[in-house]
Amino acid sequence: MHATGYPSPMYEWYHFGQRLKSYNQNYSSEVTIESMQLKDFGYYKLIMTNTAGTSTYNYFIAAYGKPTFT
Repeated sequence: MHATGYPSPMYEWYHFGQRLKSYNQNYSSEVTIESMQLKDFGYYKLIMTNTAGTSTYNYFIAAYGKPTFT
């Protein structure tokens, strides 16, 4: 996610209420999902905050594929 604002915002990513580790720079932030699994699907929330206020964005990640049997 790329954002603008002064001062540059602080970023917080959440998935099912759990804060995620993210890579943040002055005006951008990203979360990497390696080896995506079923538990990784669902809603993600990004909260960006600076002294002027807070913005919140919600994302939904879903994938479709061949079913597997265990």
